[in-house]
Amino acid sequence: MNREHIDRLAEALDHLEEDLKRRDETIRGRTRGVDITIRALAAAMGILALVNLYYVNSLTQEVKLMIAAMGEMTGHFANVSERMDGLTGTINPSLTFCSVISWKTNEMACG
Repeated sequence: MNREHIDRLAEALDHLEEDLKRRDETIRGRTRGVDITIRALAAAMGILALVNLYYVNSLTQEVKLMIAAMGEMTGHFANVSERMDGLTGTINPSLTFCSVISWKTNEMACG
């Protein structure tokens, strides 16, 4: 090989090296963008998970309140049943609705 061929090969290799450097910079820029996007999505998912935990906790508290209210309501049904039993003997015995109401409210109170 003569000197001219070697110079052309060296020049071609220099061009190739410059092209590879430019492509490497382009790929690094894209990689940075993808990395930022992935981190942002991971942060958003973390925030949504925390918000979800807050809502689950809030729901749990509300369900506890609702269960307590239902227990109180059952106690009220028991009181109504007792009162209706007392009224059954006081009111005209031919009125059967009192015993039916007493039976139904007692059934609700006992489950």
